[in-house]
Amino acid sequence: MARAFSKDTFRTIANSKKRFISILVICALGVTMVCGLRASCVDLRNSADAFFSEQGLYDVCVQSTLGLTTDDVAAVSSLEGVAVAEGAWEEETYTPLGQKRASVGVKALSSEGFNTPRVLDGSLPANEHEVAVTENYLTDSGLSLGDTVTLEENDNEVFERTQYTITASVIDPTELTNPNGSIAIRASASPDYSFFVTPDAVTADVFTAIYVKAKNSTGAKSFSPEYSSLLDNLTTQIEGIKKQREEARTEQIRQDALDEIAEAEAEVNEELSDAQRKIDDAQSTLDSGKREIAANKRTLRNSESTLAQSEAELRRQESQLASASKKIEDGYAAISNGQAQIDEGRAQANAACDDAATQVKAALAAGMISQEEASAQLAGIEAQRAQTLAQLDAQEKQLSAAKQELNAQAAQVSAGMKAVSQGWEQLSAGKQQLKSGKQQLSAAETELTEGQAELDEQRAQFESSKAEARAKFEDARAEVDDIEQGRWYVQTRESNAGYASVESDASSIEAIGFVFPVVFIVVAVLIALTTITRLVEEERGLIGTYKSLGYRNRAILGKYLTYALLACLLGSAVGEFCGFVLFPAFLFSVFQIMYLLPTYLLSFDTLYGVGSMLFFIAGIVGAALFACRAELVQTPATLMRPKAPRSGSRILLERIPFIWKRLAFLDKVTARNLLRYKKRFFMTVFGIMGCMALLICGFAIKDSVHALSPVQYGNIYRYDALAITNPNNFKECETLLEGSEEVSSIQEVAVDSVTLTSNGDDESLQLFVLPDGADLSPYVSLKSDEEALPLSENGMILTRNAADLLGVGANDEITVKTSALDEATVPIAHIADNYLGNAAYLTQSAYEQLFDEEVQPNGFYLALSGSDTEKEAFADSLAERNEFLSVSSTQQMNEEFSKSFDLINTIVYVIVFLAAALAFVVLFTLSTTNISERTRELATIKVLGFRKREVNHYVNKETVLLTIIGVVLGIPAGYAFSHMLTYVLKMPSIYFAVTIDPISYAYACGLTLLFAFIVAQLSNRTLAKINMIEALKSIE
Repeated sequence: MARAFSKDTFRTIANSKKRFISILVICALGVTMVCGLRASCVDLRNSADAFFSEQGLYDVCVQSTLGLTTDDVAAVSSLEGVAVAEGAWEEETYTPLGQKRASVGVKALSSEGFNTPRVLDGSLPANEHEVAVTENYLTDSGLSLGDTVTLEENDNEVFERTQYTITASVIDPTELTNPNGSIAIRASASPDYSFFVTPDAVTADVFTAIYVKAKNSTGAKSFSPEYSSLLDNLTTQIEGIKKQREEARTEQIRQDALDEIAEAEAEVNEELSDAQRKIDDAQSTLDSGKREIAANKRTLRNSESTLAQSEAELRRQESQLASASKKIEDGYAAISNGQAQIDEGRAQANAACDDAATQVKAALAAGMISQEEASAQLAGIEAQRAQTLAQLDAQEKQLSAAKQELNAQAAQVSAGMKAVSQGWEQLSAGKQQLKSGKQQLSAAETELTEGQAELDEQRAQFESSKAEARAKFEDARAEVDDIEQGRWYVQTRESNAGYASVESDASSIEAIGFVFPVVFIVVAVLIALTTITRLVEEERGLIGTYKSLGYRNRAILGKYLTYALLACLLGSAVGEFCGFVLFPAFLFSVFQIMYLLPTYLLSFDTLYGVGSMLFFIAGIVGAALFACRAELVQTPATLMRPKAPRSGSRILLERIPFIWKRLAFLDKVTARNLLRYKKRFFMTVFGIMGCMALLICGFAIKDSVHALSPVQYGNIYRYDALAITNPNNFKECETLLEGSEEVSSIQEVAVDSVTLTSNGDDESLQLFVLPDGADLSPYVSLKSDEEALPLSENGMILTRNAADLLGVGANDEITVKTSALDEATVPIAHIADNYLGNAAYLTQSAYEQLFDEEVQPNGFYLALSGSDTEKEAFADSLAERNEFLSVSSTQQMNEEFSKSFDLINTIVYVIVFLAAALAFVVLFTLSTTNISERTRELATIKVLGFRKREVNHYVNKETVLLTIIGVVLGIPAGYAFSHMLTYVLKMPSIYFAVTIDPISYAYACGLTLLFAFIVAQLSNRTLAKINMIEALKSIE
């Protein structure tokens, strides 16, 4: 008997397979939705957790503004909750990349297994000249294993600057997000690439970080409350020693600085003493020179006096010699005259004697005288001649003696003249020597004066340098006194960008998984209730037969519960396979674009797997129990008779004669049928409304995502490019941009990556500091509900999504930590509308007042001329220049935005598909139920002569009307449901302003009506198979 009863159960399933399959499909869809969304986020978390555990991602990271020492590592290691603590070295710098340069994070490999890179190809570095690089660097640079890379020099070098040979391509476990995937709008200050070297390449004397592994962390899964609690406990312990270690490190830094100052001061003092001695020695030398010059001056003056006396003496001698020479010349003239007179006297005497002799001879010849007289006279004449000549000879001898005397005097004068000439020559040489001596003395005096001036200048410089050195040492000591207290920053794994991104995406899926399945479950339970209720009502005669044959209510009830249970179990099995295997596998193809996870793990969540099954079993089996209990309380005789039709009553339209009288007969019948079967009416309308709401919500997500881009990059971001440079290159870049024809206008800005903290939550974003009085509106529109917000000197302007994530508002205060680890409490002046990315804005004066640090501009907002293609090309050309660290083109960001939502769009498509499938199942199930309920009625109207098309129209019109009513009610329900996403989907860097395009309403309505049309065509086949004779047979 029990076997026959079991066979009857399976016969019932076979005879009502459409209903059975409907319940099965509804369960499958519901369980797929519940388990699929849950499994996807769980599997993503588990895959990330497995990767993090395998690669040894830190639990807690400690950083300090003053560096960390081995004493700090020992202090952290001694904490109760610490399993392992290790000092680490990291540095952000730049490396050449083609014609430009790229930022790179250089990290030392850990000996304790922290943050071990996942090797994709090659092997990890073995010495200080080898490096492992992330795979995207090889892709972007075109390099391969065995090639070499270099690092740019900077002021805070941690690693050796040399050529490194690439030995491996790796995945950096601290940078899990795929840089080439959908990260266009994620706020991150991470460098472009990661390099890993051995600790042998480290040149720094302190650690840049301490990585900590918590005790018992191996058994705690990442992203779980237990793990978060473990991290909170460990963070609390580290915070407990934070102040002591900060003070110890600060005191050590100050003491080291004072020791360096004292050592430097001793060296400077020694150098100053040496310099003082050299100056004193130089002064002594100059003084000796001065004395020598003074002595030489006296000597020259004496020599000059002597030369003057000598010159006077020479002039006197020369005068005397001239006088003597004149006398000698006069003597020579007198001698010459005397000699002439003597010669003339001798000639005259000879002539007179000769004339006398001639006269005597003539007289003799004439006979005037005798020979004796003539001889006597001639003898007398000759005697006279001899006497006269003797006198003349005597005079000539006197003249000769006088001449000899004059010659002797002339020789003396000549010798005197020669001596005077030599004296003059000696005097001239003396004068020349005196002049040369004066010149030498003058030169020496000038040199001495210049030397003294130079020495005086050196002495002044020395005194100035001495005073400056003293002042510098005093300032240095003052600076040591002013050294700020070192600050520790304790960050858990939850602050890691990749970890946070996984949690964010998983939470987004989870949020959707909490909202959408509710509608599926409610609709599924209501439809199942309708289906089971109808099945029980159809078999009320059979139930009466069972009871009359002696079957107990429990056994009869068991048949229908088994029916419902089998449908639920089979549907749940299909749903769990789809939810835990197919659904995650489908989403993993998207995750591979977003993350660098090498493997993705599938898992079975017992709570959700069994819970969703039990929920549907409870709902559907409960519906069967509720439907059966109403029939089982009746007697067999009552059950074996056809159920009495419901008493007729006037419907609402009948009370409106104006409308009712104008309806055709079949329209009136349709209206009565719709409003008389209220349960079917509400079930159908609610089912269609729920499916419409799901469809609209799915399309709303898609529309909202697509609407973000034009609003963000058209209305809010009005600039064409944002160029970031090094502060040292700012002026050079400014000159370059001002001279470019493509640049219409520029606005200087200081850009920094900061971390905001409030209520225990952190958010990383970019801080923009504008000069006082700058007009930002041509570049960025800061508004709140269409009201323009001015830059305020009283606080920052924060974007809305960041404010929502941190739970703050206008007039609140928030902690801001800069990339240099400077920290300040900043008031919030305004909250600005922003949809993609988070940002904060401050004026220069406000920043300098809050952080006590001068603002150094390092960026430019650029308004460009030309087409979008030309603007993007110009931005690319700037990015290729070494002067610019990065150049972001809004056009390019706009084009790449769609890649950022592959995951959300994929989930949307899945939801739309499942919602469409549910809508189809709902319509099909309710339509078949409607036909089965009214088989006798439909057979009757066919007997009365209704044509096939009229019968089809008669039934399908009700389905279409119910569908239209459900669609109309589903539109506001979908709108309200969609706006819940603003509160559910709180994603980092994204603010969802729900947008639903009119075409999306049309799509949702069109799909639902299309399904209604398809179901109507299927219903027509069912209507054609109704056997009028069988249907009209009396059960009694």
